Amino acid sequence: MSFIRYSAFFLLVLHGVFLAPQVWSQPPLRLSEEEVTLIVLQQNLSILSTSFDPKIAQTLVTEVQSRFDTLIAGQVNYNIDRSDKTSIVFGTDNRQVLYETSVAKKFPVGVEGRMYLRNQHDTTNSAFATDPAFWETRLGFEARAPFLKNRFGKSDRGAVELAQKQQGVVQESSLTQLDAQVYLAVTTYWNLVASYEYLKVSRQFLKRAQDFQKITREKKIIGLSEDPDILAADALVEEREVEILRAQNLIEDFSEQLKNLLNLKLTQKILPKESLPPKVKVPTKAEIFETALQNRNDYQSLLQEAKAKDVQMAVAKDQKLPSLDLYTSLELNSVDPSYAEVLGQTFRAANPNWRIGVDFNLSFENRFAKSALTRSKLEKAQILVRIKELENQIALQIFEALREWQLQRKETVKFGRIATLQQKKLGVEQKNFLQGRSSSDIIVRFQTDWLVAEKQKIDSELRDKLSRVDLRRIMSILIPESLKKFPSEAS
Repeated sequence: MSFIRYSAFFLLVLHGVFLAPQVWSQPPLRLSEEEVTLIVLQQNLSILSTSFDPKIAQTLVTEVQSRFDTLIAGQVNYNIDRSDKTSIVFGTDNRQVLYETSVAKKFPVGVEGRMYLRNQHDTTNSAFATDPAFWETRLGFEARAPFLKNRFGKSDRGAVELAQKQQGVVQESSLTQLDAQVYLAVTTYWNLVASYEYLKVSRQFLKRAQDFQKITREKKIIGLSEDPDILAADALVEEREVEILRAQNLIEDFSEQLKNLLNLKLTQKILPKESLPPKVKVPTKAEIFETALQNRNDYQSLLQEAKAKDVQMAVAKDQKLPSLDLYTSLELNSVDPSYAEVLGQTFRAANPNWRIGVDFNLSFENRFAKSALTRSKLEKAQILVRIKELENQIALQIFEALREWQLQRKETVKFGRIATLQQKKLGVEQKNFLQGRSSSDIIVRFQTDWLVAEKQKIDSELRDKLSRVDLRRIMSILIPESLKKFPSEAS
């Protein structure tokens, strides 16, 4: 038992030694904003789910186009009729072999065509039949062309165009999801960058607190510090360690959020490549507004909807017209005991039967078509109002984002100066402390003031960066145009 117990322990140790590095020694993934954008577009689950919407919409286009499909039909049957008859004239054993095939197709020009070939072989034991066995063959051609409704296939082609416009609406709406997910990932990334900056500053101030603690204890030895000074220095170190714990917790929070958005393994560590960047030139409102209208998928989606309503209105107008269709048919047939002869006479058009005519159908009130046209006009007017509303919203968003950006630029400069002044203030007071002309309480307070100023500076730099990200989101330029596509569409 002892040997088995030690063997199990040894195997457990080996498992930990050889397998643990494979799990925990995975190198960290260093990312920039551009790389975060690329991974989101390739791996984000919400984007992968949304990428099916345009494909689903495309099937609706194919479904509408199916009205132009070629339809082939046929039948073959053998009938033995030995039923009792009221007269012996009809025979007591009548048999029929029938096979028929037809091809029908609707063309984009609105013409419906059909061609069929029918062969029928009849036999009978009736003593009164001239031919107890004979063939009958029919070859037919039919065509129907609308003159008013769907003239030259206008309504059919309009239905296909409408489905394509609607597919475009779905495409633009789906691309909006790309912007939303990339925006979420980019803001999370920059929050992670700021968290690492916060951790860096917290560690620097922990080092200062530990240095102050060391100096205070040394001064205690020579009688220049009292117990309250030692306690204050110890409390300052504890407080700085709490700041580090907070910074590390923020890093974990934003790392987990970013890994979720990038669909990465939970064990993967992420390190940002970038720091909070410097200022850049602010574009004008007119430039931002023009770029936003060109790139915003929600705006382009509304424009596509408006175009779709134009097509729908054109189709609806045609539906108000009476139905007036020209039709024609030509049937060639022959009846003969010889199958070869019957086919020859049929294909030589020896016995033609031609028909031409017009079908007319009028709904006097036609309330269905009128209501459809009225609804389309109202929906078009509604979309135009929504377009104007979105333009106003975009203009307001641009105004607010620019104002926020300008405010954050000023705040960043101010907080930078405040941090510098707090640093200088602490430096002067530390010299006084070493000369015995200050107290530990003042040093602790001044260190805290400087730390608060540094944190405010980081916060202002983060808000500055996020305000620029928000402005890029409004302009819909977070994703380069060459990359704005779903994973399945990427080359």
